[in-house]
Order: sequence, then C-alpha cells, then structure tokens
Amino acid sequence: EKYILPLIASQGVIAFCSATPLELGIARAFRLAETHDYFSKLALKLEKKRDTLCAALSSAGMNPIIPQGGYFLMADTSSIVIDESITNSDDPRDVRVNEFLTKTVGVTGIPTSGFYSPHNTHLSDNMLRYAYCKTDDEIAAAAERLLILQKL
Repeated sequence: EKYILPLIASQGVIAFCSATPLELGIARAFRLAETHDYFSKLALKLEKKRDTLCAALSSAGMNPIIPQGGYFLMADTSSIVIDESITNSDDPRDVRVNEFLTKTVGVTGIPTSGFYSPHNTHLSDNMLRYAYCKTDDEIAAAAERLLILQKL
C-alpha cells in the first residue's frame, strides 16, 4: 500500500507525458495543420459544442463559466439540491453533487476538489468541470438528460 497509492496518484499526470520522438511527430503535424486551416476549424467546432453544453447546464440550473478556449468549462452547482441518501457524506460537496448527477441524470462532471490542497478544498464545493470535446450526439444526450433536473 505504501507504494501503490503514490503510483495511482501519479498515473493521472503520467498519462499526459509523451516520449521525445512523439513530440517531434506532433510538431510536424502542427505545421501541416496550419496549412489546412485545421486550428480555425477546430476552434469553431469546439465553440459550438461549448455553447450547446453551456446552454444545457444553464437550463439545468447551473451557472457555467464560459471559457475563451480549451475543451473544459467550469459550472457553479450551488443551486443544485442533492439527495444526500445516495451520496457519501464524507466526500467534499463537489464529489457528492457529481455522484448525485451521475446517478440521477446520467451526466458526469469532474469534481475539482482534487486539484486543491486539503485546506482549500472548500473553494471547489460548488464547482464541477465538464469536458465538451465530445461528439455532438453525446452533448445532445447530456443536454436531454440534464432536463431531468428541472423536474426534481
């Protein structure tokens, strides 16, 4: 257990590291992408996905923070009242809200408390992170599922 827990914790970071030969290949791909206007097209595509997800989260009573780029957004969940009977009361609120949403509507965010030091986790109590680098069908399905919150 002494060695397993640190290895599990480091896996999330290691997954984003790559070997130098792969970095060289990616650099070449970036140059080719510029010649095909890939980045402008990708930005427009992601903007549409972001706007669709933000509208769905707003309709569900959350307050999304609209990012200017990337493929993650943050949403304030303070208006969501959760059924504590289906969550672990020892977990931070963001984890409990996420578990509640996963179990009741089938939409899962990313609790942000794990990004904070223990004495600052309270800063993330009402925040969930959502990825919008999904297919249009997946985002549409999430939007439909989030409508369930209006009935609760």
